[in-house]
Amino acid sequence: MLPAVPAGLPSDLLLNRPDIRQAEENLVAANANIGVAKAQYYPTISLTGLFGFASMDLSNLFHGPAKMWSYAAPVTARSSRQGNRGAGPVGRGRAATALWSYQQVIQTAFREVDDSLVDHRRTREQLAALPESSKRFGNMCASPN
Repeated sequence: MLPAVPAGLPSDLLLNRPDIRQAEENLVAANANIGVAKAQYYPTISLTGLFGFASMDLSNLFHGPAKMWSYAAPVTARSSRQGNRGAGPVGRGRAATALWSYQQVIQTAFREVDDSLVDHRRTREQLAALPESSKRFGNMCASPN
C-alpha cells in the first residue's frame, strides 16, 4: 500500500529542502536583497490537487506562459546589478551567479516533486490494476478440462 498524498500541499514545504536552504544562504551572502529575489523566483502554488496528485499549477510550471519564469532571471539579474553599483564588478558577478543558482535549485526541486507525484500516481494505478490483470492471466492459464 502506498500512503495517500494529501491534497493541497503548499509549495512552501520545499523551503525545507537542504538544497534550497543552501542556495538561499548563498544568495543571502551574495545579496542583501533576498526578500525581493526570493519573491521573484519562488512561486507560491499548490503542489497537489484535489486527489493528492500533481496539481495543474505544478504540472504547468515549466510549460506555456509559466515558462517565462525561466527567462525572467537574466532581466531581473541585470536590473539588480544596476541597483548594486557600490558592490563592484566582482560582488555583482557573485550576486548574479548566486541568484541564477538559486533559481536553478528551485526549478529542479519543483521538477523533482512533479516527477515524484506523477510516479506515485502511476504506481497507484498499476497496483490497482494488479488484481484485474491476475484474474485475466489466471483465466488464460487455466486448463480447458
